[in-house]
Amino acid sequence: MKFHHFNFFILFTLTSARILASGDSLLVKIGSSGITTDEFQQRFELIPQVSAGAKKDLEQKKSDLLYSLIAEKLWAIEAEELKFDTSDIMQITFKAIEKMFVRDALYKIEISDKIKLSGEEKLEGLKRIYFVLDLDVLHFTDSASAAEIFYLLKNGITFDSAKSITHSSLPPIQVKYGELKEQVEDIVYNFNDGDFTFPVKSSSGWLIFKLLKKEPAVFEKRDQALMNVEEIIKQRKTDKYYNEFYGQIFSGREVKTDAVIFWSIADKVTASLNEKKISNSIPDSENIYIDVNDLLKIERDLGYDTLKMSFIKFDEDPISVKQFLREFIFDGFYSANVNPKVLAAKLSDRVKTFIEQELLAREGYRRGLQNLHEVKRSTSMWKNNYLAKILKNMLLDSVKISDTEIYDYYSNRNSIGNSSLMEVNILEILTDSLEVIESVLSDLERGAEFRILASLHTKRTWTRNNGGEFGFFPVTMYGDIGRIAAQMNIGEVYGPTTLSEGYSVFKLIGKRETGIDTSLPFEESKEDIRKNLAYKKLSKFFIDYTVKLANKYGVSIDEKLLNTILVSDLNMLVYRYMGFGGRINAVPMALPFTEWFLPWKESKKLAP
Repeated sequence: MKFHHFNFFILFTLTSARILASGDSLLVKIGSSGITTDEFQQRFELIPQVSAGAKKDLEQKKSDLLYSLIAEKLWAIEAEELKFDTSDIMQITFKAIEKMFVRDALYKIEISDKIKLSGEEKLEGLKRIYFVLDLDVLHFTDSASAAEIFYLLKNGITFDSAKSITHSSLPPIQVKYGELKEQVEDIVYNFNDGDFTFPVKSSSGWLIFKLLKKEPAVFEKRDQALMNVEEIIKQRKTDKYYNEFYGQIFSGREVKTDAVIFWSIADKVTASLNEKKISNSIPDSENIYIDVNDLLKIERDLGYDTLKMSFIKFDEDPISVKQFLREFIFDGFYSANVNPKVLAAKLSDRVKTFIEQELLAREGYRRGLQNLHEVKRSTSMWKNNYLAKILKNMLLDSVKISDTEIYDYYSNRNSIGNSSLMEVNILEILTDSLEVIESVLSDLERGAEFRILASLHTKRTWTRNNGGEFGFFPVTMYGDIGRIAAQMNIGEVYGPTTLSEGYSVFKLIGKRETGIDTSLPFEESKEDIRKNLAYKKLSKFFIDYTVKLANKYGVSIDEKLLNTILVSDLNMLVYRYMGFGGRINAVPMALPFTEWFLPWKESKKLAP
């Protein structure tokens, strides 16, 4: 098994070259919309696919993903037709995602697009990076003392005498290019041995530097030195433009919050985390996360009237309690320390960040950045993914098995050829933290044992002592885990997939058909029969439903274009780090669902 983790921006550059080569053509037409080559390539290359075990042909992997994406798109179109996009949860979730991309577009305009590197800057950087500086340092708590010693130094006292006068115990330091403030660096890199600076303000007071000597720095390759220089210059320019823009946006702005509401939210969050800590026996060193179920309970406890109240009082369009909570949980909240004062401080920081992010998003909307092609393309991809999941989850409860069906099955058990139930056994790592997922996938790539990682990281306490092993269970259990595992081969790993409890990565270690013991009395075999019938009925329902949608909206695949699309046969989990903060998967995860395709093709042949 092999997972790869790269910085998104590097990977995106590599992907873009192939996209530009093929052009962003329409690969699949679905109703009045479809799937482009751009989206298909990104979703193939930037998300993990089932790995290890029997290796699928690359073309088969491409087809499997495409059929799953078509199903997702069909479900999203139907969900929109049913007005699910106007639902409360969808409105808030979609808006939170759209704001991230609007802020990212604003960051690109105001910061990243402004970063240009001149030949002169790179040349000067190369001159400096090949030397490290040995510096002696004097530290002062106030500017008057620094000015006084600087005057004495200018009039001939030695640096050692100055250190004695000031009782300075700071040892000499060695610095590389990029480690000092740029204005200080401009001075000391042009010094001769023994020269000293004027007093320089720092976060801890005032400093005077003296150059002791320059020493050569060695690089194996000149290209590496140049890359380092370019990164340092880019970061400095980024900081410069970032600070300038922040000053423009936030200077003189004051946004008030309702203090009474804040403490009500803080109390409910504290109670929720404490309850989870006690009920799940979570140790003091382990983070406790607020999940969707916790959020819904907090909302119920606050009450309908409170949820409607204005919490963050912008001059226009204030943010309600409910809106804040939904966007707050979208970004996640956790803490290992459940002390009320600590949690209140963390919540206060989150409110401050929320206000800053909201102001940036509003500036982006004021400029119309939500209408940019890249913003619309990215938000549409995520919107479709969420709509498809909402429709699927709503329909899961639509399949019912009556007692009559169960009894008829039981009565005719001897004439039924297939009275078995598929069961699977998995190892799983369940966590609330994407950082843990990233670490786990890196460790798996390096050959770490899944069981060992599960015993260290999984938050599913009843499997932890057994290396994350579930034991055999019917594929009708555990939602998406059971459905996905049913389609996997032994030894394959899937994930992360998003569950209500967090993020799950699992490995299939066993699969079997278990016969239903129909020799038992009806009441004793009733539940096994119900599960078996439910699984088969639900599987058929999803297939039939998707076939119906494909015929309703129309699906046309450009097979020749699909064959020309170049993709890398790698499994990647890639994050996109958004401008002005925030992180999201580079593309949405697509649940594997290919079983509908052949029945749809057959239905096309039978159509008059």
